[in-house]
Amino acid sequence: MLVIFGRKPDSTLRHVAIVPNQEEDIAQWYDFDHAQRGDGDEVVPVESVLLSGASSVEVNWSDVPLLALGARLVSFHAFLPSLDEVQTIVARWFQGNRTAKDLLPRGIPDARLTP
Repeated sequence: MLVIFGRKPDSTLRHVAIVPNQEEDIAQWYDFDHAQRGDGDEVVPVESVLLSGASSVEVNWSDVPLLALGARLVSFHAFLPSLDEVQTIVARWFQGNRTAKDLLPRGIPDARLTP
């Protein structure tokens, strides 16, 4: 099994407090203004994608080409499957490649693969 996940620093909600809002007289107010954020793909935190015993490849936000306008308009989570780098990794995985040298596209460091 291979997991490919995105990492964009401080982009993903990790904790949203539910507090009373006295100004609006609401007992349970979701306080997004003070939410805790962490690394992820803007939807799924990194900690949630890592599976014990599964190989994984991390794709950083910095790997996204500057001219990839789609990535700037939608969430990284939604855009990730359309990246050429991700499609290359998937194709090579299905061909049986399992080492960083054989699996990862040029420009993605070997350390991003966890076998």
